[in-house]
Amino acid sequence: MGKTTVNSIESHIRKCTDLGHKPDLIIIDYLGIAASSRLRKSDSNSYEYGKAIAEEFRGLGQKHNIPIMSALQTNRGGLNTSELTMNEVSDSVGGPFTADLLLAIVQNEEFAELNQYLAIQLKNRHNDL
Repeated sequence: MGKTTVNSIESHIRKCTDLGHKPDLIIIDYLGIAASSRLRKSDSNSYEYGKAIAEEFRGLGQKHNIPIMSALQTNRGGLNTSELTMNEVSDSVGGPFTADLLLAIVQNEEFAELNQYLAIQLKNRHNDL
């Protein structure tokens, strides 16, 4: 899997901050290929490993007061529906369970004709949008 860990991102945050440019937002392009700095993949199941990665990045965001945003893919069950739930997330459900806010971005045929997408709130730890 991936080599990007919380430690490597934290190093970048420190370098940017030292140069006077603290990030306003960190986007991790596909959390599912990041690596845990706490667990070895071979010593844990996919749920534990995915949850560890999500918890590490969530903790990094809290530590530095910077929102962390990432993307997850749907499984095959989510490919042809605009009624997504957390059950249609591929990889580990540890990521969605750890997330503070989970949005599904979908496009049905009607939206495709209009070149539009729909964002569906699946989870919000704080307040509904």
